[in-house]
Amino acid sequence: MSVAGAFQGDPVEKVWPRAFWLPWAAAAALSVAYVPFFQALANAASRQPYAGHVVFVPIVAAVVLAAELPRWRGVSRRGHAAGAALAALALTLLGLGYRTGSLPLQAVSLAAAAAASLLWSRGTRGVRTAGFVVPFLLLAIPPPGELLAAVGPPVQYFVATFSTVVLESLHIPVEQQGIFLHLPGQTLEVAEECNGLRFLLILVVLVSGFARLVLRTIPAQLLVIVAAIPVAVLANAIRVAATAVGAYAIGPHVATGPVHYYVGKGMWLLAILFMIGTTWVLRTRMERCVSGDAGCGDACAASPS
Repeated sequence: MSVAGAFQGDPVEKVWPRAFWLPWAAAAALSVAYVPFFQALANAASRQPYAGHVVFVPIVAAVVLAAELPRWRGVSRRGHAAGAALAALALTLLGLGYRTGSLPLQAVSLAAAAAASLLWSRGTRGVRTAGFVVPFLLLAIPPPGELLAAVGPPVQYFVATFSTVVLESLHIPVEQQGIFLHLPGQTLEVAEECNGLRFLLILVVLVSGFARLVLRTIPAQLLVIVAAIPVAVLANAIRVAATAVGAYAIGPHVATGPVHYYVGKGMWLLAILFMIGTTWVLRTRMERCVSGDAGCGDACAASPS
């Protein structure tokens, strides 16, 4: 039977009896080409202050793809030839990224390669099915220094002000001068390391993946992801305020010793658990609305049927 006859009457699975393996072979070759990129991600996460989140991006993306495998059963295997051209473009960007040492360019190349593999093997519907993963991979780009320089100082000042309010509410004498908190016998600085932006980036990556797995609709996923930003900022502010209270009540070593470390880790854990709980509550409420629970009120009208 000719290939044309297969297009006319046979199931979709028989459309590419010989060439179906080609996109997957190309994807395997692309994976090998990106090994140095993944090594660079690990190095950036360990050396650059605000790149700790980048190593989690490909891991979370792989977990999401694996969890969503059942969705691919209904997706046609008829690929699009434009995927081959996009794969060539991805390799070109990767080569330029390796040559110039540009991690952002390599990350863009990875997103393009993922889109190319999906387009080449499953067509445009395959790209839409994995629509979360392609833009998510762009989070592997470390934030530009100019942005951090603009955002960091205001966040530090907010944290210092928040801590001052907490201290004053506890009747602890404190005088704030910018990012410095003057306590009796000691002065605490809300340094750049205390702005919480590093944890914010990690939290956004983790929450994005969890929201994708748990919530059904894109608006609900975006709602949770956006909510992670103020939660991270507030969690960091509470951490610094608690450290300042401890420094006053116990001693200056609280702001620099093991206690400071464990308070920080504990607050990060609480923030993550809070976001997990919030996401799960939202999922439960949406399921009740979909099932027609009258107790949902107006929220039922906004939920998908």
